[in-house]
Amino acid sequence: MIDSQRDTLGKRQLKRWQLVFYLRVFDFNSGDLVGHLVNVHTEGMMLISDHPIAADGYRTLDLQETAQFLRMPPSVLPERVNARSIPGSKAGKRRVFLEADLVAYLRSRYAHRSLDLIGSPVESKFPSTE
Repeated sequence: MIDSQRDTLGKRQLKRWQLVFYLRVFDFNSGDLVGHLVNVHTEGMMLISDHPIAADGYRTLDLQETAQFLRMPPSVLPERVNARSIPGSKAGKRRVFLEADLVAYLRSRYAHRSLDLIGSPVESKFPSTE
């Protein structure tokens, strides 16, 4: 806890709301149980877990998991990684991919994909946010 969050008597300055029941928190991608949410306040929450949780939140995928994530055959991935079309790296003899990089790659393809399909922009069904 950051010292500035405590007053001079050592009490917490932020009001915390205790949950009556533990709220189970699951990893969205893997479906694994991450832990239980036990209280919340305006600047955060307390999560109790049976195992350490990485602070950076990066999840790595191997070649098979990446192919499944991108819904493409594993045989084309090495070629696309070497051409720097898909973000990835080799760690020793194995290829490693960061899930966050793959999400960013897919998002960057949204605009390109509509142009690739027919050669001109496609009108959106959604209202403009501009």
